[in-house]
Amino acid sequence: MAQATNVIGSDIGNVRLLITDTDLDNAIFNDDEVGAFLTMSAIDGTNDVRLASALALEVIARSEVLIQKKIKLLDLTTDGPAVAKELRASAKLLREQSAEDSGEIDWIEFGLTKFNKNEIIYKDALRNE
Repeated sequence: MAQATNVIGSDIGNVRLLITDTDLDNAIFNDDEVGAFLTMSAIDGTNDVRLASALALEVIARSEVLIQKKIKLLDLTTDGPAVAKELRASAKLLREQSAEDSGEIDWIEFGLTKFNKNEIIYKDALRNE
């Protein structure tokens, strides 16, 4: 059986911290699974803890929808889809933070003609009002 460790500061420990998988007696993922998330989300051979955490949260979200569904029984209500929605929102936030830290460019405009250059300057002024 694969083990679950939680060494804060290590990539696996940091992923566990971000996805709140810190109760090792009831770990959601074992170390091999967290390692797989890190491998799948590596950029240029470097692990990206936030992207790996986003992948892990999306897997948890899918499990919530499949297992819990939306159930109301007497006074007990479970809402797996609502939990999954929040998990996906957390995954999206982690991806945005990762993109901000990596310096990725969302878009770029080229002024190939004088008209394009003037249009870029005009639109930039509108955006920065």
